[in-house]
Amino acid sequence: MNSESPIAKQRYYDEQLLTPEDFQREQNFHIANRELQNQLLLKSGILMGLTIQVGPTHGQVQIMPGVAIDNSGRLINLTDSAKFNNANVLRQLGQFLLNLSDQQYYNKHWLLTLEYNEEEDPTNLSQWKVIPKFKLTLSTTEVSHDQVALATLNVTTTQGESSINIEIDSSIRVKAVIATEHIPDLKAEQIPSLSPEKITGILKAEQIPNLPASKIEGDFSIEQIPDLSAAKITSGQFNADQIPSLSPEKITGILKAEQIPNLPASKIEGDFSIDIKFHLDKPNINGEETVTLTWSSQLADKMVLEYIFENKIQKQEWTANLDQEKTYDLTPYQTSTYTLTTYKETNVQDQKQFVVQVIPNEFQFLKNLYYGGWDLSNALESCFKRYHLLPLTKESIVTLIDAAKRANYSEEGTLNFLKGYLELASPVITSFSYTGSVFRITWNTVQNADNYELELFNNSDQIINSTKVNSTINSLEITPVQSPEPGIYKIQVRTIAISVIFSSWSNQQICKIEPTISIKDFNWQVTGPGTTSINSSNNNSITFNYSLAGDIVHQEQTWKYSATSSKTGVVKFNWKYSGFHGWYQVKAEINAFSKGLSEEEQTQKLSFGVGGSMGGEGQLLIKVNQGYEFGFVITGSNFDSDTRLLGNLTITDHNN
Repeated sequence: MNSESPIAKQRYYDEQLLTPEDFQREQNFHIANRELQNQLLLKSGILMGLTIQVGPTHGQVQIMPGVAIDNSGRLINLTDSAKFNNANVLRQLGQFLLNLSDQQYYNKHWLLTLEYNEEEDPTNLSQWKVIPKFKLTLSTTEVSHDQVALATLNVTTTQGESSINIEIDSSIRVKAVIATEHIPDLKAEQIPSLSPEKITGILKAEQIPNLPASKIEGDFSIEQIPDLSAAKITSGQFNADQIPSLSPEKITGILKAEQIPNLPASKIEGDFSIDIKFHLDKPNINGEETVTLTWSSQLADKMVLEYIFENKIQKQEWTANLDQEKTYDLTPYQTSTYTLTTYKETNVQDQKQFVVQVIPNEFQFLKNLYYGGWDLSNALESCFKRYHLLPLTKESIVTLIDAAKRANYSEEGTLNFLKGYLELASPVITSFSYTGSVFRITWNTVQNADNYELELFNNSDQIINSTKVNSTINSLEITPVQSPEPGIYKIQVRTIAISVIFSSWSNQQICKIEPTISIKDFNWQVTGPGTTSINSSNNNSITFNYSLAGDIVHQEQTWKYSATSSKTGVVKFNWKYSGFHGWYQVKAEINAFSKGLSEEEQTQKLSFGVGGSMGGEGQLLIKVNQGYEFGFVITGSNFDSDTRLLGNLTITDHNN
């Protein structure tokens, strides 16, 4: 510092045209004077705070807010934000966290410093942002002129393990103190022998030079005696009648034995400190972990633990067997300070404080906001940002609902707020039909679905079936308790996620059930070679017979049994076939057909084994159309010496 360099001061006069440089010069004048004053009064170092310890997560260093001053007299005020590696570091839960988990930091000694830094404010070009900067250099680096040392860090890792160990050495830290070279020292010989009545007020310990006891006459009043280090007393012995009654907190350090006269007990007030022995098993915890406090006190007759929980002061008291080790479990939902106080006959004997650092989960975070007066929507949005929850998933929504409810927020309000954050698509019904007395429905798979719910409506729009299935199913068969009447039936499916909190219905699909037509309602005809017949029985069954022999069977032959439907509907029937088409190169096939408006006809094959004495049976449903042909086509041939083709097909209404 060159204190003799002039500091330019801006001069003003009437009708002067002022430019930014004039205002900057005025500002520089005040800044330079303030920094010069700081340099003359204080030495560079830490004024308050800026304590450093290992962070709650592996690879983190935790730094508390504070103030320092550098060699240029500039104040470095670490309050809400800082820079580290060209990135912003924001204060979180009252602290700053530096992440040293990158491999570049492994197995090295580092020097951590803090320095003054100002940057252009991108949001306001007319001002500067003053934001301190953390700097990490190898420990062999010297602390520069404008840096303040915080600690040296030894970052080590163990081969084969993922843990990172950080050892912190704070011995390099320097406290900012008064620049005593600018304050002259008093010499002992400059101080006359003073009686206490010559002194008013309390002396500051740093103002008192090393004095022999002979320099002091009479008794001091206890109010005049500052907290003194024993090192301030260099020679001689006090007279017992010169020493007022002193409480133990007035003395720091250790007096030499020869300096202490024999004192009556009346000269000593109070008891010397009773040490509380206590141990905290986990000073830093995650989520809802429990901390166990272990403590004891040898001489106290009452112990009180005080802390704030849910905006109320909580107290726990113990009075029995205090000399025996006791334990007490704590589950804080936020970083909290605890105070242990011992009493002896209602007088405070000793007091200890400790802090439990909590990395909160979603529930604890919301609970802290609830007792801080935050409304639900702002609290949830803050939780989204704090835990990077967007876009929300089913899992995170379930967690938030439970967390908000436990934090005393309205469950209904939470549900309504979260409904806008989960995209739950409506299912798309891909098919809906009624065949063989069964409704068949298929739909697409919907992301985020837990279940699907189906509702089936009859032609009076009444729900006749409601079914819920899990998300692995996307097709279903529903068999009505009673055969449904002909008419229009509707189906709708909805997606359900997280019970019924989130749901989305599909559009309705319709299915038309046609009336059932008996096979006896048809006027059957047959065309084909050989002998044919159509026989009807009283139990709503009809038998179609055919018989043919001769070399003509070596070529494919066809028999057609058909009728024209007088109405539109469905035919449901059981069928049974038996026949013989020889043994060699046998062909036999039966197809049911139904014609309609389109040129293509509906066909269904009746399956059975072919060759020798053959046969089969089954059930069939086929739609028929008014004014169009419906029936069966039988084809067959062989290349056998037995030239017979014969068989009969019996069809019976399905209800019989």
